[in-house]
Amino acid sequence: MEGASESRGVQGSQDKMPKLQDILDHHHSNPQHISVLICDKEDSDQATASNGIKFAIADSTTCCECIMYDVSKLPKMTLGSSIALINPMVKQSPQQQILILKRTRVISAGKVEVPTEIAERAKTLLHPQPAPFIEICDIPTSPLSKMVSVKGKVIGQEVPQTVISNGRQTKVKNITLKSHDSTCRIALWRSFVDQEVKDGEILQVTNTVTSEFRNEVYLSTTGLTTVKKLDITQMKETTTVIGFEVLEWDTSAFQVTTDQERYPSYLIEKEQLAALFSVPEEDAEKTLQQNIPFTCNITVSDNKITTISFD
Repeated sequence: MEGASESRGVQGSQDKMPKLQDILDHHHSNPQHISVLICDKEDSDQATASNGIKFAIADSTTCCECIMYDVSKLPKMTLGSSIALINPMVKQSPQQQILILKRTRVISAGKVEVPTEIAERAKTLLHPQPAPFIEICDIPTSPLSKMVSVKGKVIGQEVPQTVISNGRQTKVKNITLKSHDSTCRIALWRSFVDQEVKDGEILQVTNTVTSEFRNEVYLSTTGLTTVKKLDITQMKETTTVIGFEVLEWDTSAFQVTTDQERYPSYLIEKEQLAALFSVPEEDAEKTLQQNIPFTCNITVSDNKITTISFD
């Protein structure tokens, strides 16, 4: 009976511990302490000390983002560990977050039990589904303040600048992406300025917002943006070839037209088509004409098809 009583006492103590949901609901700006489980951590290539390093934390009641501004505490913030935060700060707007400041202590805690549903939801906080991908050619006609994602090749970048944004000095760098025959400018703000980007690289930029300046519609990074370098094979897209032209100036290739937006045309080597249809190269034109229209997967670089397949 004594052991059972002791067990109930321990459980009762845990029940009296402050809960994350209560702290967020009651707008405690300076809770004395909270015990949580670290469910996820921001990608290392996106995290910077100046903008804080993001974590997803949870307990038995809910989950939320946690931002750490004191990097000396980083060794204690290991994925899957249960920690107690003493003297953290709660930020309510524009979203609810727990802040780890210099005054905050991070210590090990007893195991924090988190229901599966809350743990899964916590993992989506730092890796939300990206905004819909659109073609770069559609950006000029997109509604302003719309969240979009794009893919393209870096064809230019400007020297970083420091500008005044919301009353604070902020770093920004403009890069230009190209896809097919269209280009767009993307303003990389704050930590993205320090991310190395090279001309010729293929980038996937998610969760940007459409903006306008001097009649130019461009994209700006947001707090949800990710910038990822892609291999050319990751630019594969499904399309339907609807026609072709024989080139007088290049007898080793055709120009094929697809049913994509604005009906773009690409160069493709006869050798590639012969391999695609398993025919001799001299039969490529006849075979192409017999099979149009056909659907295939392609990757494109500088308006030239680099890979083509049926799977």
